[in-house]
Amino acid sequence: MGYIISGIQQVGIGVNDAEKAWTWYRKNFGMDVPVFKDSATASLMTRYTGNRAEDRYAILAMNMQGGGGFEIWQYTSRSPKKSEGEHLLGDTGVFAVKLKTQDIDAAFRQLKANGVNIVNGIQGAQQLFASGVPLYVMPLDSTQLKLDEVKRAYLFRQGTPLTDALTILYHQWGQQTPTLFDPMAVAYVVNPRLCPTKPIRIRVDEKGSTLVEAH
Repeated sequence: MGYIISGIQQVGIGVNDAEKAWTWYRKNFGMDVPVFKDSATASLMTRYTGNRAEDRYAILAMNMQGGGGFEIWQYTSRSPKKSEGEHLLGDTGVFAVKLKTQDIDAAFRQLKANGVNIVNGIQGAQQLFASGVPLYVMPLDSTQLKLDEVKRAYLFRQGTPLTDALTILYHQWGQQTPTLFDPMAVAYVVNPRLCPTKPIRIRVDEKGSTLVEAH
């Protein structure tokens, strides 16, 4: 029997000072609900700690609006050190977390006001779209697919592990009719025939808007 990944409980983040790091994550990510603060020997983590059980201090923190938690992890039996080699995407697990917000512009302004180093703002988008590399883009105005009541009822009564997970996630969503922005992009990766595309030239202006240009 195979496994179906239906969500992420937590993401482990290794740091030098767990309390200091948690202060930063509370301020910028809203991870202000401590599930636990614990000192112990991480005997189940030897796969990631050089086959040796190390002592650690950890804080598992969450946001009451939902999503996975941050397990902020600090060695106490030795000092952490940087990897000797370069890590590539997928080598050791999740490399990034996603911040979900009801107002992306307000969230961006708040992070900027807090002094967060944002590496993929408007300038980064301009450089990417001007690079000449072919991109497959699913813009918001083309992914307005609603999971309406009829479709929800059909999915939720299937009773499979996947649809049961979708049912739970739906009730965590907090809205009656979700818009399937991200699933549309994933659907294209799985089966491009589901989402017909056409080649166009796009430019990003100074305000971050995407504009179609003539070839």
